[in-house]
Amino acid sequence: MNDRISEKRRRSSEATRGALIDAATELFAERGFDGTRVDQIAQSAGVNKAMISYHFGGKKSLYNEILAATLNEAHDRFHEIRYSDAPADDRLRDFIFAFADLAATQPALPVMVIREVLSGGLHIDEDLLPRFLELFKLVQGIIDQGVREGTFTNVNSYVTHLSLLGSLVFFFATKQVRELLAGSPLPSSVPEVSAFVRDLQRTMGRGLAAPTATPKPA
Repeated sequence: MNDRISEKRRRSSEATRGALIDAATELFAERGFDGTRVDQIAQSAGVNKAMISYHFGGKKSLYNEILAATLNEAHDRFHEIRYSDAPADDRLRDFIFAFADLAATQPALPVMVIREVLSGGLHIDEDLLPRFLELFKLVQGIIDQGVREGTFTNVNSYVTHLSLLGSLVFFFATKQVRELLAGSPLPSSVPEVSAFVRDLQRTMGRGLAAPTATPKPA
C-alpha cells in the first residue's frame, strides 16, 4: 500500500516538474528571462507557483536547467562527429545537419541563445559555459583538420564559428517571421529547412575550400 502511494506521488512530482519545464521553455523563448514571471509559468503549467522553488529553487535555476538539458542533448548528438575519422568537409556537413536537426526539434534553443547573447549572458550559470565552448572547439577542430588535409584554406576558426553558428541560430530563431512572410509577395520562395541546410553546407564548403580543392556537391 505504501509503495503504491509513493509511486503515485513520484509520478505526480515528475508530471509537475515536466509541466513547469514545458511551460517555462515556451515562455522564456517568447518573452525572455526578464519578461517571464513565475506566476505566468505556474499558470501556464497549471500548478502553484511555489512548485517552481520546490522543484528548481527559483526561476533562474529553472531557466538554466532548460538550457543545460538542451546543451547536454547537443553534446550527445555531436558525439559521433566529435570522434569521427571522416574527412573534414564531411564532418562539417554532418555538423551543420546535426545542429539544424537539433534546432528544429528544440525550437526554443535558438531563440533563447539569441536573447542571452543580446543580454550579455546575464542569466547563464558559469557551469554551462563549457557546454557552449564545446561547440566552438568542435568547429575549430574540424577547420584545423581541413587545413591540415589541404581541403580548407587557412582561415580564422573563431570567425568561421561565428559565421556558421550565426547563420544556423538566426535561421531557426526567425521561424515565426518566415511563416509570416510566407504569404507575402517575396521575390523568391521562403526556404524549407532542408533547402537551407543544403545551401549552407554548399556555401560553407565552397567558402572554405582551398584553391586546389574541389568542394563536394551538396
